[in-house]
Amino acid sequence: MNGSLKNNLESARFIKDFAHEEKIDLSGRIDKPLEGVLSRVDAIVDKMKLENQQWLEEKTQAHGMRDYLASIGQEDIEAAYKQGLRRCVVQYYRLYKRQSAEELDKFSEENFIRELVSAYTYDFILLLRASKNHQATPIKGLEIAKEAYHHNPSVLKNLTEKYPDFSIHTITYAAAHYPTKSESFLDNLRKVLPELREQFPDIPESIIAHHALAHPQQEKAEQALRNIESRATSLQTVHAGFSRQLIMHVLNTYAKNPESFFKKAAKQKVKRIIPNISINDLVRLENFIANPKYSFTLKTAKKGGLYVALEQERK
Repeated sequence: MNGSLKNNLESARFIKDFAHEEKIDLSGRIDKPLEGVLSRVDAIVDKMKLENQQWLEEKTQAHGMRDYLASIGQEDIEAAYKQGLRRCVVQYYRLYKRQSAEELDKFSEENFIRELVSAYTYDFILLLRASKNHQATPIKGLEIAKEAYHHNPSVLKNLTEKYPDFSIHTITYAAAHYPTKSESFLDNLRKVLPELREQFPDIPESIIAHHALAHPQQEKAEQALRNIESRATSLQTVHAGFSRQLIMHVLNTYAKNPESFFKKAAKQKVKRIIPNISINDLVRLENFIANPKYSFTLKTAKKGGLYVALEQERK
């Protein structure tokens, strides 16, 4: 890394931290002057993309990045990049405006915008690489990279070291969905999970963790879990051939219409991730499915059949 780029990154990361301390609000209406700045940035980004096309290809394909991002379309990657960059520009603009009106003159300088874009792009790529190295899913890695206006590339390393009791799935969820308060979210989750486990011993831990993540307010998580318990009891009388825990997993995946799963399950065998596995075999796997080290997802295919994903979460 050359000295100029290093200084640019240090300056950009200082501005991130300063914006957080100042609690710069990125929501709300985009006024005409800011819209003009955003249009100017878009035009300069297009020029920079052409000028640095080879560099971009090297950085997004090196270190196993090509394989890591293979399942994500280029359009989705570019859309996430542009969305995050737009928020980065808004953050800069509102921070500089708060300091003084004269500071906004910088946004008329092409070199200033180029440095802003370069720093964001570099951290976007480094966050993607960090996500790959921490074995985050590509989609979650892209969500985290989009937050490059807020996160520094060390965020996953810092969070995994501070919260070694959480899986990478939970860590990346916090980084992607709660970028401004990842640590407070995880602190609350650490407190809530044991209480929910004790309150709902009949529900698989993976489902408890799912709702603890989805509903940071404990009361809402409890309500969702009580609903699953109640609906599982009702469905057990109708679908006696399925274990209670499997029914709970179905309710978690098909919350709005669980019967759509049971109707297809009654007619078709499950498409295999293990040779010759059928829906009856799946019922006998309930202890494996309920293991909190694994995530379990059921999906129906458009042309019929069922997909079953049993994925081990790595810490």
